Amino acid sequence: MKNLTTIIMCFIAGYTANAQIRAIGGEPASVLTSSAFLDASSNATYDGSVNSAKGIVFPRVDLTTFTSFLGVNGTSSSFRNRYDGFIVYNTATTGVAGVGATSGTLSRGFWYYDNSTAGVGAGTIGGGTWKAVGSTATKDVTTTEVALSTKVNGAQLYAISGTFTASGTSTAVTIAVPAGMTGYYSLVTYLNGKTFRREIYSFDIVATTNNVIMGTGAYSEVYPAGTYSYVLEYFK
Repeated sequence: MKNLTTIIMCFIAGYTANAQIRAIGGEPASVLTSSAFLDASSNATYDGSVNSAKGIVFPRVDLTTFTSFLGVNGTSSSFRNRYDGFIVYNTATTGVAGVGATSGTLSRGFWYYDNSTAGVGAGTIGGGTWKAVGSTATKDVTTTEVALSTKVNGAQLYAISGTFTASGTSTAVTIAVPAGMTGYYSLVTYLNGKTFRREIYSFDIVATTNNVIMGTGAYSEVYPAGTYSYVLEYFK
């Protein structure tokens, strides 16, 4: 009889847990009449208390040391959506995540895992990309391509940095063509750490030469001899 009573109580508890959710500090809400699977709203009495506040503390993790996902029964591939939408509070101030790709460079703040390969029988659990929530991420434009948080008429914008040498006698300089580039968006050149120009007169995308004619408006110009740094924004 004791065992039967225990089984009945477990059944009732399981049914209650599935039939309703309880607001923390508030009233229970029915799953059938609520869009929320968890109601964390607090009671108005607590909200009005002096020197008190209610919030959610998210898990803190250093994504550079996060090297693998665990799934149901320890099998990562058994997790139905491949962790698409997984959110953490990252404590790393630089570097990239230990599993999956990273959009830009890690910074402290909220990051989510965007795994477009999610779905039963599709994609891989490590095929996603960590992206910063909101504007917490700093895009570090280096000699490695980075996807910017900007699109132009639906086309993704990318950026990369580099250097070129001007002869002092020609309006043309050679700038390396990023793999897959289909067109320029902007080119900013720097000399001694300061912005030198933001415009170009024309360009010719050829993988080996990529001649860029410096200038603006209706005229081209010769850059003084020297080595310049640049940031190229482009489409692909």
